[in-house]
Amino acid sequence: MKMFEKYEGNPILKPISEHSWESKCVFNPAVFYDGGKIHIVYRAIGDDNISRLGYASSFDGFKIDERLPEPIFIPEGEYELRGCEDPRITKIDEEYYMFYTAFDGKVAQIGQVAIKRNDFIAHKWSWGKRIYPFPRVNNKDVVLFPEKIKDKWVIYHRIPPYVWVAYSDDLVHWKNSNIVIMPRDNSWENEKVGAGAPPTKTPRGWLFIYHL
Repeated sequence: MKMFEKYEGNPILKPISEHSWESKCVFNPAVFYDGGKIHIVYRAIGDDNISRLGYASSFDGFKIDERLPEPIFIPEGEYELRGCEDPRITKIDEEYYMFYTAFDGKVAQIGQVAIKRNDFIAHKWSWGKRIYPFPRVNNKDVVLFPEKIKDKWVIYHRIPPYVWVAYSDDLVHWKNSNIVIMPRDNSWENEKVGAGAPPTKTPRGWLFIYHL
């Protein structure tokens, strides 16, 4: 039995050669549903080989109905000299928390930022202060659980080759990291594992999808 099938109309997003910031690649998006449509925040690479984040949306998940001509999130500071990569977004109350990979050309580390939901929906890209929870640590693939667990906020993140868990009281400071998933020897995942989309709560517990 097939659980998933590729959409015959793929790809639904392609690079735009006329846009210098997304002329080469568009990939690895954060995707979520809110306000009657599907929001797509995607990684783009352009003529300068630096990653930025673009925005598109869809009403049905197959056809792109809106795509902005300019990036909505661009690199800043010494930690992001080579770009912002691979966003994951979770809604907490009336804010969206975005974790991404900040890359300076040598170290890929976690970046974190928040934006008010109303601003995001209105395309007012008033992002908050950028936070780097584990400075200069090779670390990426961060997903935030959408609710507290035992009175703590929880993230999964990857310090290769493992998936780690960390906890926070304030969604700013993260501590008590421990390994939760290891690659399995002699299998398709024997090199490294990392978080895909944010976990989804189900009647049987949290559904966590991971990648290599």
